[in-house]
Amino acid sequence: MTYQQVVNRLLAIMQSHYLINQTGYGNLSDIHTPDDEQSPDYPYAFLNPISVNVGEYSFASQFNLIIMDQVTDGDTTAAEDIAVQSNCLMYLQDIMSHFRQTDDDRNLDIEVDVTATPFKERFEDNVAGVTAQITIQSITPLDGCEAAMPRT
Repeated sequence: MTYQQVVNRLLAIMQSHYLINQTGYGNLSDIHTPDDEQSPDYPYAFLNPISVNVGEYSFASQFNLIIMDQVTDGDTTAAEDIAVQSNCLMYLQDIMSHFRQTDDDRNLDIEVDVTATPFKERFEDNVAGVTAQITIQSITPLDGCEAAMPRT
C-alpha cells in the first residue's frame, strides 16, 4: 500500500461519516475559512500530514486530524463550546473505530492511544473542536519492486 492509498482511504472514511459535511487535506494554511472562496460546510474534518516513518515491514503515517464545527457568533457559553468539542471527539472516535470494527482495511491499523486537544478558535468565524495526532500503520514490506518498475 502506498502513502497516497493510505491518505485516500483515510479521507474516504472521513467523507463517509454521516455527520461530517466536508473534509480536507494539506498544510494548516489550506484549511478553508469563510474568507476563502470555498467557505467550509461544518462539521469539517481536516487531515494535516506530519511525518512518515518507514520500517522493514511497514510504514507509519502520522497526521493531525482536526475536526471542527461552527459555534454561534458572538459570546458562547462554556457549555455550548464543550458540547461542540464533545461531538467532534465522538466523530474522531467513529473514524478510529472504523479500523478496529471492520475488515475493510486489513493492511491498515490505527494506533488507539491518541491524545486529542479540545480547542475554540476565532478565525473569520467561531469554531470549536478537537485536534488529534493519529498514526496509521500500513503493512508494506520493503521489496524494491515498485521503485524498480520502469515508467511508461
